[in-house]
Amino acid sequence: MGFFNNLTVLSQEQATVGPFLEECGQILTFPPRFGEHNQRIYGDILGHAPVTLSQFKEKGII
Repeated sequence: MGFFNNLTVLSQEQATVGPFLEECGQILTFPPRFGEHNQRIYGDILGHAPVTLSQFKEKGII
């Protein structure tokens, strides 16, 4: 429990870590949130219609 007491949330500017990333102009990004890419994966890639995605969401499938 004590481990999590010292966690800090970084801003995007603070998340640029290390000389290599700075030289490349890159930043560390956070992983996608739960369900964040559902539209892209189920809709765009797998071809499900928006109405189908809504039904999936209502049924708790996604």
